[in-house]
Amino acid sequence: MPTSRVFVPQEALETWLSSGRVHMVGETLFVEGQAFSLESAVRFVSEVAGGGDEQALIGRVKTLAQLEALGGEHVSDSVVLGDNAYEVIDGFLAGVETGSGPARTHDQLIKLFAQR
Repeated sequence: MPTSRVFVPQEALETWLSSGRVHMVGETLFVEGQAFSLESAVRFVSEVAGGGDEQALIGRVKTLAQLEALGGEHVSDSVVLGDNAYEVIDGFLAGVETGSGPARTHDQLIKLFAQR
């Protein structure tokens, strides 16, 4: 699994693709010649059922596999986890594919994606 990863919202990825700022081959995203593997994920925005955030998920990103392991149910822009319901942003974790370009720190990746 890649060590440096960045969350990319679905909406942003669609905008970048339609404008030609990035391109994809299969499930690999290319940004300025750097290849990134994509894994479906969500970013937790808020808890909307009033049950609190016992698992401290707000502001965090979880892959769909991690959600399944937690027992969460992802539907549209929400996740139900036990008695809690969360608003989430759908997207992907973009991980640097080894050997696909210069090594970059996490901060460099954030800057690279912010320029899109």
